[in-house]
Amino acid sequence: EQLCINLANETLQNHYNFFIFTEDVRECKEEGIDTTHVTFADNKPCIDLLAAPKNSIFSMLDDECKMGSGTDAGFLNKIVSAFQTTKTNPGHPFFIAC
Repeated sequence: EQLCINLANETLQNHYNFFIFTEDVRECKEEGIDTTHVTFADNKPCIDLLAAPKNSIFSMLDDECKMGSGTDAGFLNKIVSAFQTTKTNPGHPFFIAC
């Protein structure tokens, strides 16, 4: 439940960042205002890790739940295999397996 609340908050923050920073910077550039000093963190990669339609933690959880024999261990193995950085897999920068 808390993960879904956090995801909703991050999605709202991303929406806010887009309209406040991205759109305002674009408008300033159109008006000839220097915006090189304006920086902000983009949380979209983190949102995509959790909730992208394909190849995300939630999409893999859906797949595991649809299988009649899905398990917690199977789900964990799938997300670690998909997102953990290895020699042959670039992984995901926001994924850390404990």
